[in-house]
Amino acid sequence: MHANGHIFVLLTILILLTIVVIAAMKYWSASRARRDETALREELQALREEMRTGQRHAAEALAAIRQSLTSTEDKLGSIDRILRDVG
Repeated sequence: MHANGHIFVLLTILILLTIVVIAAMKYWSASRARRDETALREELQALREEMRTGQRHAAEALAAIRQSLTSTEDKLGSIDRILRDVG
């Protein structure tokens, strides 16, 4: 009977350890998932900022191109008028 008591105690300890290990694994998994989600959120925020900056630069470049095109059209119109006056 004494050996059965030791086996019972060992099995109880193993079952409790198994429960603790499973709980620890679930906690670790949830913690890692939160950390990964936070990192992903931060990366997406950085990407959004980078995209906004890129859009702003593209808009500024487009405005400069439009201004240059308008200036070129004005100069071309002046040249056209001069050539009509000469010709």
